[in-house]
Amino acid sequence: MVSIFILAFIIIFTQDIDEESLRADPLIFCHFASGIGDPKYESVPSWVSLRKTLEEALDSYNEINAVMNLVLFEDAMQHV
Repeated sequence: MVSIFILAFIIIFTQDIDEESLRADPLIFCHFASGIGDPKYESVPSWVSLRKTLEEALDSYNEINAVMNLVLFEDAMQHV
């Protein structure tokens, strides 16, 4: 269960977030929820969209740097 302190923090430090977003699964907020190019802090719509965004960022990283083979399972994605 989500702590009331976490919910209060989210409500205080975010703008234009509706109650439905606070009850979403996954309950993850980040600055790249809408993609890498738009740094607006908002909720992640789904695990699928988060995985897609992280895979795109990883592919971009791997083109420039040494290849980093990461497995993006849910627990790992929560901590990025």
